[in-house]
Amino acid sequence: MQRQHRMTAQQRRNLLIALAALVGSALVCVSAAGGLFFWLGQRAFTGDPLDNLAVGPTWAVDSAELTVAVSPVMAPVLSQLADTFNRQNQRTADGQIMVVR
Repeated sequence: MQRQHRMTAQQRRNLLIALAALVGSALVCVSAAGGLFFWLGQRAFTGDPLDNLAVGPTWAVDSAELTVAVSPVMAPVLSQLADTFNRQNQRTADGQIMVVR
């Protein structure tokens, strides 16, 4: 005589919960991977990456002047260093005086 295995209500519920968790995990993984590949594709194939950089300061082509921004706490120290440098009257290769402000 052959025994038939019947699932109890609790076993069916546990099986359904396990299957739902498995399907949910698979959806999350596929969604995350798809989002990552979409993001990478957009970054790789849309325009020049340097287009999004902030525009920096501009200066004359023959300029030998250096302007430095500094926090208020360090301003007195940098000012003293700049004065020391400026008193040296350093010059570039083409003879222009270098100044730190």
